[in-house]
Amino acid sequence: KKYEGELETVRCAVKALEQAGNAYPQYQAFFADGVFDLTLFYGHDYNKSRGDLSEAREAFTTLAALGFEAPVKTFEELEADSGPFTRKATAGGKALSVEVRVFHSDMFKDARKAQHDLALAELTRRDVFFYPGHAGPYYGFYLDEADAAKVYPGEITKADFSDRQQLVLAQGCQTYSQYAELLYANPKKNPGNTDVITTVNYSYGQGTMGF
Repeated sequence: KKYEGELETVRCAVKALEQAGNAYPQYQAFFADGVFDLTLFYGHDYNKSRGDLSEAREAFTTLAALGFEAPVKTFEELEADSGPFTRKATAGGKALSVEVRVFHSDMFKDARKAQHDLALAELTRRDVFFYPGHAGPYYGFYLDEADAAKVYPGEITKADFSDRQQLVLAQGCQTYSQYAELLYANPKKNPGNTDVITTVNYSYGQGTMGF
């Protein structure tokens, strides 16, 4: 049956939304000091394939392909004290320096305490800290085969953080189960100043990863 009642007219207009100046994660806070610094701290892989080294090598070549200036010419020359990969950028109309540091187990064969201490230092002071490696409940950061450099869970809760805005990524088996809680147990860290991304399962030798 045809409708014969009163008609209502609705006029619509399309307007572009203003682009957000910030997002998740809170990049503006990372950029505030003019330096966006990131650390990739690879854990030790006990499998013969040494996935940690192949992934660190891939990071080296990828950063170069993205236009970063490498601190050394080849992956084999990269040492713990080589310094960061660097690139200039612009954020919010202002000049920005981007720094990426890459560390792996074989850099510290005769300096496991230095490896342990550096892992905690990088975790507490960088805008973004990425740990890809073996993990699990009560596992911490597995950094060498003998556990001489391992960062234990309790050390993370007591680490010398500031209240700066940070993003921490923990890519390892069952990091979802504890790693965010460890960070938020630190008196200087909370969901307001620290975003945490974790994984369900990941294995260097198997190539499986879930979110």
